[in-house]
Amino acid sequence: FDSSKLKEILDAAFVKDPPESFRVLKRVSQANAEGFLVDVNFSSSSDVTKQLFIKYVDAEQYSKKKFADMRRTLLYARTEARFYDKILPLFTNFTAC
Repeated sequence: FDSSKLKEILDAAFVKDPPESFRVLKRVSQANAEGFLVDVNFSSSSDVTKQLFIKYVDAEQYSKKKFADMRRTLLYARTEARFYDKILPLFTNFTAC
């Protein structure tokens, strides 16, 4: 796996505060994706390291599989993205009260 892809993902996710550096702590290979546990240092606070989990689905890799497998993989990714975008902030706001 090319770590420059992780850099692109981090830069796109944190446009206002781009990461200064990152280090992969663990790589997790799943049937439908790859995951990476990373330590990230941000430009605004280089003394603070945050641990993040990045899930990466390479749709091109699944184009060789049966349509049902590719569809299931993409639906899983869409469901996870919705969860982190819509539901997780509700939990975070609820626990902060």
